[in-house]
Amino acid sequence: MSFSQRVTKASTYNPSAQGAAKPIIPRSLWAWLYLLSSVVFNITIVTMEALIFAWFQSIADDKGKCTAGSDHCTPEQILAQTTPIYLALFLFAGVYQIIIGLWALRQRNTVQLLFLVFFTVAMLIYSGIQFDQIRDSTSFFTPSESTRFLSGAIVEQLLITVMCVTVAECIVQGFLTYKLYREFTWDIFKSFGAGMNLKNALRDYLLFESLIIFDFFFFIGFTLQFIIVVLQTKDIEFALTIVVIPLTIVVLITAVLSMKREFRPGIIGFILLCFAAMAYFLFKLVRLYTATDQKRERFKRAQKTLTVFAAITLVFLILTIVASIKCMANFGIGLKETHLQRHNDRKQRQQLRRKKTLYLKGDTESQTRLHPSASRSDVHSSQISLDTLSTHLEREQRMIID
Repeated sequence: MSFSQRVTKASTYNPSAQGAAKPIIPRSLWAWLYLLSSVVFNITIVTMEALIFAWFQSIADDKGKCTAGSDHCTPEQILAQTTPIYLALFLFAGVYQIIIGLWALRQRNTVQLLFLVFFTVAMLIYSGIQFDQIRDSTSFFTPSESTRFLSGAIVEQLLITVMCVTVAECIVQGFLTYKLYREFTWDIFKSFGAGMNLKNALRDYLLFESLIIFDFFFFIGFTLQFIIVVLQTKDIEFALTIVVIPLTIVVLITAVLSMKREFRPGIIGFILLCFAAMAYFLFKLVRLYTATDQKRERFKRAQKTLTVFAAITLVFLILTIVASIKCMANFGIGLKETHLQRHNDRKQRQQLRRKKTLYLKGDTESQTRLHPSASRSDVHSSQISLDTLSTHLEREQRMIID
């Protein structure tokens, strides 16, 4: 670092800002509006989905239990017991969206926020399929059964409301994402440097990380539906599909760590596994549409949702492969070192905050250790001024910057 660069950084240095703890949510009106809208929209959707879920559960109790994947279930039993699975998945999507939104706001990850908008659009498509499927299923039940908890007409109105709320969520969060993009982009790139190559590498990495997050949701969503709705517990394929879930989590975490550390063999292995996953989903889709006559009725009820999930997951896998290759091409330009430097700076800031806390609490032994130039009597009588503390912390912060 040149002398002029050091002078510039020293002149703009703010010890209180540098040593301050990073807030969980950025202190921004748009960030809080985004989080508030996400919570309100998803709680509204979850509440309506819970009512529909409870209605189908009451019908399932009346129709009698039927083993998941059994070939001897009546159409009414299949509908009453498989439809709540889709609804439960919708509930999971709402919770998942809030958690990922909170994480994206904390990391100021505008790419991830943009993916959340696409995720909401995907759930809008899913809600349309859900409406079509449940509207057909209500015709299997008699009016006396429907009025026991909710009428079929009310259920349809709730489903339409879910779609309308999801449309509103797409519009509102799309607008807020645009505002946050303008607010966060400069902060992120400023912390990673001003070089164009480094900016492009950061963009590619954030894209890769976001794809991994949503690969997880759609892969797990498809697998769980296939297990519960389609497979029989005695099938070997059932056990193999169960094993795939924890392996998927391990593979995705390993891929992110390999990318951060620029471990090329790990990324190559991950790309090969992505191709294997594409073959896996294509195999599952073929199984879904080439069932025997005995299983066709059971498979028919899952075809729409599973096809949508499989198609979206295949698209995400293709994008993940492309993003992985682009990120590998960026290895060696400095992004790895920047990640490590940010991690080390974060640890240094935490240490400095602890030191400041020890000073303010008047811990005699700690102050003596951290400030050896002061005598024990000075420490004991709390004569170390805050000006001395600020100078001490500022000196250490400048050492971190250099």
